[in-house]
Amino acid sequence: MGDTARGTPSNSLTMCSKTVFKKIFVLPFYQAHVGMFLFAALLLFGLVDPSQLLPLHISLSVMLCSNWWAAIGLLVFWGLYLLKAVTFIKKKMREKNSAFLYYSAYCLSSRTRIALWSYVLLYISLPLGGYILLCMITAVAYGYIAQPLCIVFASTLAFFSTVKYVDRSFTNQRNSGNRHFEIILLQKMDNSHLFLGIRHLVDQQKIAFLTSKVLSYFLVVGMFHAFSDVQDNIRMATLVMVLLALANSMVLFGQYRFEQYELAFMRNLPFGSVKRWLLIPGRITIILLPEITWLYIRYDVVQASLLVIFLLCASLLVYHFAILSDNETDAYIKLLAYFFLSMIFVVPFGYITVVSLIFLVTSLVIYSFKRRFG
Repeated sequence: MGDTARGTPSNSLTMCSKTVFKKIFVLPFYQAHVGMFLFAALLLFGLVDPSQLLPLHISLSVMLCSNWWAAIGLLVFWGLYLLKAVTFIKKKMREKNSAFLYYSAYCLSSRTRIALWSYVLLYISLPLGGYILLCMITAVAYGYIAQPLCIVFASTLAFFSTVKYVDRSFTNQRNSGNRHFEIILLQKMDNSHLFLGIRHLVDQQKIAFLTSKVLSYFLVVGMFHAFSDVQDNIRMATLVMVLLALANSMVLFGQYRFEQYELAFMRNLPFGSVKRWLLIPGRITIILLPEITWLYIRYDVVQASLLVIFLLCASLLVYHFAILSDNETDAYIKLLAYFFLSMIFVVPFGYITVVSLIFLVTSLVIYSFKRRFG
């Protein structure tokens, strides 16, 4: 009876801690990344006919479990998602409103803290983890055993390693001393105006950048497996370029915010507005170098050049959508959705060069309007 009485406060404390941790970490994570989840849902369920959804996802599950490179790509994506979750949690932990958590943590046993962080990360990783699990179950049903087991084992190991790392960071407050490589890289990087945005990318946007590149990889691999005519049909390839521009949209949005706030002093310097605008496509080109390299490897020089110009112009327009959205994430995501839907109707007509020119002129008009009246 005494044991039960002593156990009740502990259970109550654990339940209370779960509620607090859920409100501090889980709900804000989904609120901050609602655009990413909506984009993923549109990508997975909104681009094909409903009658083709089941065959498409079955094919995707089989591909992940029949190709080791695809499996490795999936695990890398899972790792980046966990890394994004860790980055978000550590950012919330550094906020002043969360300082009490450091002191209250010592009221909990190590096992209880591990259980709490497992609870938090399980809820955060539920969409991607659940989809991966369904893919593995589907693959097993189609006779694949070894690769699904390896993927599940590696994913589980990564999950609990992340839990252990978060708990260690939480209890020891290890918020410094782990940026040695970044500091060296930043010190060696050029301090010109062109590279200021790239320095910010390395320092503050590395998770978003890596996530966008993994998403681009899956878009390219998925499109080439789902549609056999992407290689020969340049119009279909143009639609892939639109998706690649959208995959990098949050990186471009972060670059705009950096220029708008951290580089605001440049507007008071004798630094021409035209030259300042030319830095934008320069930074975008550097950010899109992996995609550009892939295009020149996959296509001949003429087709690759047309697609690269279209990709750069589309990304430039996506960058300037941040101006139209008045730096509001929700409005920015809506503009991206409208842009994608309009491209579904425009791309089949061709005229890639004309559309690229329209993107470029529209970007210049938006920039000029912002410079004069904003």
